[in-house]
Amino acid sequence: MFRSRKSTCHLAAVRTLLLLLPGLGLSLNLYAQVVGATIEGTITDPKGAVLPEVKVEILNLSTQIVTTLTSNADGFYTVPNLLPGNYSVTATRSGFATAVTELILTVGAQRVVNVAMHIGRINELVRVQTEVPEVELASSEISGVVNGTTIRELPLNGRDWTQLATLEPGITSIRTQPAVGAGDRGQRGFGTQMTVNGGRPAQTITGSTWVASSSFHALETQIKKNMRHGLQAQASFTWSRSIDTSSAGSIGDNFHNSVSSLPFFSTKLNRGPSDFNVGKNLVTNLEWEIPGPKSHFAAAQWALNGWQLGGIFEASSGVPFSVIISGDPLLLGNTDPFGRPNRLNGPGCGNPVNAGSPLNYVKLECFGLPLEVPALAGVCQPFTDPSVPPGTCANLLGNSGRNQLTGPGLINFDASLFKNMRFKKISETFNAQFRVEVFNVFNHPNFSPPVDNNALFDSTGARLAGAGAIARRRLHPRGRSVQARGRRRDAP
Repeated sequence: MFRSRKSTCHLAAVRTLLLLLPGLGLSLNLYAQVVGATIEGTITDPKGAVLPEVKVEILNLSTQIVTTLTSNADGFYTVPNLLPGNYSVTATRSGFATAVTELILTVGAQRVVNVAMHIGRINELVRVQTEVPEVELASSEISGVVNGTTIRELPLNGRDWTQLATLEPGITSIRTQPAVGAGDRGQRGFGTQMTVNGGRPAQTITGSTWVASSSFHALETQIKKNMRHGLQAQASFTWSRSIDTSSAGSIGDNFHNSVSSLPFFSTKLNRGPSDFNVGKNLVTNLEWEIPGPKSHFAAAQWALNGWQLGGIFEASSGVPFSVIISGDPLLLGNTDPFGRPNRLNGPGCGNPVNAGSPLNYVKLECFGLPLEVPALAGVCQPFTDPSVPPGTCANLLGNSGRNQLTGPGLINFDASLFKNMRFKKISETFNAQFRVEVFNVFNHPNFSPPVDNNALFDSTGARLAGAGAIARRRLHPRGRSVQARGRRRDAP
């Protein structure tokens, strides 16, 4: 499925406006997202013509709550805000056999149940049982429901439930870290954030004025398969590109790879990949209830049965970052100024990073100081370091754009092994579980982009020591968790 989104935002003094609305006698309508499921469809006769005035009953098989309505002149009916559960859809009309369709609704599902009625007596019954459709017909949205078995069996580092959201295509976790730079911003963190189809994570409405534009295009795919012997697998892949002129609201360094205080006088200078852009993201998960062998010995039966295996594998490309000139070479005079170097076109500079070299991640030979151009003759201020060759221009913004470099990708595999043990002497429903969870099984190092060392030159034009070197790991180090617990099978 392809997704495309474009948006332009211009917000000014929103808080003040919201406070003034009641005083001006104006009403403000607020809308909440509907989480209930919907059943809709069209009723036709054997020749495919629509049937109006057909009585439709939607029955929740668990609560026995019935919703009754009739199809309109186009044979269409719809019932929103239904609770998740097992349902039956019964269609009756004089001269036709009663049609009954059974289905399962999940949270927020929008199911299309088209009913083709057959000629017959009303006491005749035609029963159909539907499966979850392979292709969503009612909506272009991609959504998924994580069942209780998946929640319990998949290895979640720190039991962080938000990791389950990344099993769906189009959702990417942004592993933020405290912003680097000034000491007053060094301890601010934002926890777990996620981008959904290129949207900005954790957007906040504030009283400031800002202008930004963005676009997002993506290919999103997902495969689910339930196999024999208790084995089920799922894979989600997103190939996307998010481009904007600013990825933050009132906070200029919302992400650890952000450059704060972007030039406001020309947003075209800021256009580039979003701070949260992850070009390719693959997440797969596996759950297997291992079949136990048959044995006449009770001890062997107890030891070899009840094992479950789970795993989550994630592979994604890195997030973008910018290289800068430290200090205030452009004489901006703000609290966190910066300049941009020039991007050079020398040999090997098509890709300006060394993917396998954390200590020399940025190819320094591919970047230089801004040079004087004829149009600015007599205006340029040269860099002052004695080692800098003549012809530089400190007060010129270099051509290395925002977020033109991409940080290291991520590869991670977490695994779990469970043993369920029934103790009928305690209770018929009591289950003791022994579980082992291993995170980053292969101990693969995952690094953040070199945001601590993204300044290649100081304000005098001198090359900075350690420029372009990576100093942070992207994930927690390898870990293990061993747990033992008991619960009743019918307990949550």
